[in-house]
Amino acid sequence: MKEYEIRILYLPGGACDQFFSQTKTPMYLDIKKRMKVIPLSAMAESMMETALGPKSVQLNFDLIGKMSVASNLTLYPGFHPVKMSRTPIFDLPMSFALRKYSKFTETVSFNVGKLHSTGHFKKWFDQSLDIVQTGGIKWLKKTKAVGKGENLGFKIVKLTEEAMRSKTKPFTLMQFGLVFCCLVSVLSFGFVCFLLEIFLSCLAMKKNSCEVVRGTEVFVEQTSNCTSDENGHIN
Repeated sequence: MKEYEIRILYLPGGACDQFFSQTKTPMYLDIKKRMKVIPLSAMAESMMETALGPKSVQLNFDLIGKMSVASNLTLYPGFHPVKMSRTPIFDLPMSFALRKYSKFTETVSFNVGKLHSTGHFKKWFDQSLDIVQTGGIKWLKKTKAVGKGENLGFKIVKLTEEAMRSKTKPFTLMQFGLVFCCLVSVLSFGFVCFLLEIFLSCLAMKKNSCEVVRGTEVFVEQTSNCTSDENGHIN
């Protein structure tokens, strides 16, 4: 990982600044030595360079980063040229700041908790992303029409289209024919196995019935030929 270029959005006195200035973890200290500080004004350009660089990483705030991706790096809603890590370095809670002993503290806290638990904040943020993304798509399409090869926006368009073509290639006739032949072969093999199983079952039943008949004994009632005379003697 040492060959990766690391950028960080720098906000003096912010959470990231405080974290990296106080951390004692060797891994984070190594990252701190290799970080390139990016001001807030160059964030969009830095995010584009991160998407275009094969070994480039940017540390950013979750919400700000998503907004930047939606407005500058999204040509198609279903594809983003960058991938965000699933696990953050640290959680950054956001709250309303009120005056100490304000009479609105309890009311604001109750309503904020209610809106958070019902998913309203997430829904509102997703709607904001959709609005920003719509504007970003229009901008990238206009950049594509202009066709300036050195423009970062045009490079993002080119990268996105190449990735989409590589992911959504249609089946050729040869591939479709091969899949269809495999399907027919498997169905035919299954049908032959089914018929063979029925034939063997009938053959086994017939064999068992023949053995039963061959081993059956026939019992016949025999009548006696003895007779008796007038004196009661048996002849």
